[in-house]
Amino acid sequence: MTILIAEDEPVESVSLRKILFKYYGTSIDKIDIVDDGEAAVRYMEKNGADLIFMDIRMPVKNGLDACNEIRQKNGKVEIVMLTAYSDFEYAQISIRNDVTEYMVKPYSVKSLQSVMDKIFAHLDTEKKEMEIRQNSRKIVRLLEKEFISKITVSSDIEKNTLEDFISLLGLKTCCYRILIFCSSEGLHSTDTIENILQSGLYRYMKKNTDMMFLFFVYDESFEKLLKMKHTDFTPLSPAYMGPVERNWHNLIPNLHRSIRNITPDTGNHPVPYRTIIELEKKLGESVLNRDSSIFRIYCEELASAAHMNYGDSSEFDYYIVQTYRMLVQQLYDLNDHDLDYFMNNAESFFSLPYNGNCDMAVKDLQNAGDRLIEFMTENIKCKNRQMVGYAKKYIDENFTRNISLDSIAVHVSISRYYLSRTFSSLEGISITDYIQSVRIQKAKQLLLDGKTVSEVCYMTGFNDPAYFSKCFRKHTGVPPREFNRK
Repeated sequence: MTILIAEDEPVESVSLRKILFKYYGTSIDKIDIVDDGEAAVRYMEKNGADLIFMDIRMPVKNGLDACNEIRQKNGKVEIVMLTAYSDFEYAQISIRNDVTEYMVKPYSVKSLQSVMDKIFAHLDTEKKEMEIRQNSRKIVRLLEKEFISKITVSSDIEKNTLEDFISLLGLKTCCYRILIFCSSEGLHSTDTIENILQSGLYRYMKKNTDMMFLFFVYDESFEKLLKMKHTDFTPLSPAYMGPVERNWHNLIPNLHRSIRNITPDTGNHPVPYRTIIELEKKLGESVLNRDSSIFRIYCEELASAAHMNYGDSSEFDYYIVQTYRMLVQQLYDLNDHDLDYFMNNAESFFSLPYNGNCDMAVKDLQNAGDRLIEFMTENIKCKNRQMVGYAKKYIDENFTRNISLDSIAVHVSISRYYLSRTFSSLEGISITDYIQSVRIQKAKQLLLDGKTVSEVCYMTGFNDPAYFSKCFRKHTGVPPREFNRK
């Protein structure tokens, strides 16, 4: 353990160091001393330490400011604040600054030992937790290898076994796609293979939860399958690139189908897989933006690129349908749960087989996408009407209170900007004007019931009778005192 003492009184710092070495010398590697807060910050930036004893009152920079600065850069270091009785308020601030402990000067050896025992116990707990995490990572790596072994050499896996792998590796919310590279594509170099082959299935999935790539590579005899982590494949072209998949239960059938479609002359695809992925991304964005014209353009570009890579094979048909399913799935991910019809009837929207008719595939994909965009537009309109209805109901029930656009937005769980814009669009009136109209309408009834202007003012949510009278006259054409007579 490395300890830093930040104390401007030499007697105090030397005494503390002697006590620490006397009682904990076997556990301490070194103890360094600085005499101001700025020096403590510089020391931590350069050397680091496991534990800091920090005095509050020091020149240049006080201990609290130094502690705050150090904590921003190092969240794990243990910090003990040293304070005099007169500085007890500072000690309370230090607790809010996330220090480990504080000691009031003059402190006894017993109190120091109590603090050190707590720190050692905490460090011991952290060490055990670190060991658990390291062991967990080892277990995950073993699971990854076992999983890859199962899917690459087995013709089938029992459903329960596959479910266990999917759950333990955290794959349920992750989609995947299969890329297969032939080793003849520049993969003979030992350095290249070492750079490419990784056991990072789980780790890469965690880095990119939207998409996980399963990369496989064949040797020249097409007999050996190795899993590869995503890396820079710019100089390489896949012999096969499958569509985006989400159903892990179809992983093995998809893999074996992909293998069957590989031939020795498929190593050079005319369209790089990165271009395909970028087109898919733009296609998805155009659906989310409900931009039908842009969507139709990218449909044509993506289908043409896919046809160049897959040719007239059934893989082209499969890719087109799976691309549509990918578009539907991204809407599911946005919590639009009324999409079962589109997902379950996906194939019925396409005139399969295409037998190489790319134009027909483009037309089908465009029409299927247009239906999705139309559904989204109507769905959003419906939800907007529902949201405005909730807002109006809240206003009608709470207009006597001090409500505002912000409080209503919180109630309906939407941003104030979106609520304001949508409300005005559907109702033809701003939400502020609507609140005022509800209050004025109620004020009319109360005045007719014989209430005074002052009473009505406060009963309808206004706080100022003069302002109430001004608003009332604006809406009715007469001041509230004359409303009864009129």
